[in-house]
Amino acid sequence: MSGNSKSSSGGDGTGAGVGAGSAAVADGVPTPQPNLPLGTKKVVIFDTNAYRRLGRHKVQSLRQREIECNVCALAHPVVMLELAAHLADENDPHYSPCMSAMTALAEHTLSPTGSGGLSLCAEPRSEVCHQLFQSVRAEDEQLVKDLSMLPRYVRQYAPDITDPDVIEKFRKCADQVMRLEAQWKESMKRLLRQPPDLQRWQDFLAIRTVDECARMAGRRLGIYETYRKMSVIQNVYPTPFRMMSILLQMLASASPDSIDNHKKKWGNYLWDYLICFSVGSSHSIEDAKVFLVTGDHDIEKASIAAECGDRVISLQDHMNSVGLSL
Repeated sequence: MSGNSKSSSGGDGTGAGVGAGSAAVADGVPTPQPNLPLGTKKVVIFDTNAYRRLGRHKVQSLRQREIECNVCALAHPVVMLELAAHLADENDPHYSPCMSAMTALAEHTLSPTGSGGLSLCAEPRSEVCHQLFQSVRAEDEQLVKDLSMLPRYVRQYAPDITDPDVIEKFRKCADQVMRLEAQWKESMKRLLRQPPDLQRWQDFLAIRTVDECARMAGRRLGIYETYRKMSVIQNVYPTPFRMMSILLQMLASASPDSIDNHKKKWGNYLWDYLICFSVGSSHSIEDAKVFLVTGDHDIEKASIAAECGDRVISLQDHMNSVGLSL
C-alpha cells in the first residue's frame, strides 16, 4: 500500500485526502492532479485548541513563514464544525475566543491560488470510505464545501456577524454537534456494558466504521470482507482506535452512565477521535508528510501507542520550526 495520497483542488473548497494510499476527490470523482503549492515539503492540520491559542494576531506572520518554509496548512472539517457550534449564541462563554479562532483558521488556510477559498482536508468518513472502497459521495464533498463558507464569512465580517442565514447555519452546526455527541455517548454506553476487553472494543469500533462506510459507498459486505477491511483501517488509521482505548480504559471501572457527566465533557472525545484519522505514520499528500498540531495529551499518547508520535507536534514546536515564537 502506497504511503502517498493525492490532493484535489482544495483552493476552491474541495478536500485533500491524507490517509495512506488514498486519493482526494473533486465532486466525488478521484483526481490525480495535486493542488499543493509546488515544492511543498510539509502539511499541517491544526486542531481546535491550537487555533484558539493562536488567535488572529499571529496567524498572518505564521502563514508567511510557512509559505517561505514550503509548509501548507489545511483546514479540518471537524475543527470548523466545533468552532461554528460556539458561534450560534453570543452568550456562549466560548463565543469570542471561537470567533477569533475561526478567523485565524480562515487566514491560515486561505488557498494560495487566490480563489478566496480554503485549503481543506477530507472529512474523516469520506477519507476512510475512499480508502476502503475508492468512493466518495458528491454530497459529502459538498457538505464540506458549504461548511468552509462559514470561516470565510467570519474572516470578512467578524466581529459583526449579522447575516441571519449565517447565524442559522451556526445554529444548525450547534444542533449537529449536540446530536452527534448524544449518539456517540449512547454507543459508548452500549460498548461499556460489554465485558472489558480493549481489543474487542477496538474491533467493534472498527467494524462499525467499516459498516458505515459500506453504506455510504452503497456496498454490502460479507463477514470475511468486513473483517478484512477492519484490519485495513486499523493498520492505516491506528491512532483513532488507540485514542478510544485511552477513553475506554478511563471509563472501564465506572458506570456506563458516567459518560453523561457534564463536568468531564466526555463528548469532546468524539471530535478528538475523528481528527485522529489525520494522524498516521504513512499519511502524506504527494511527498509532503502530514502533521497534526495540537497540545492534547491524550492525542499525543494515542499517537505514540500507534507508533506515529512524530506526526503530532505542539503549536510551540511548529512555530519554532518556522522561526517564530508563540
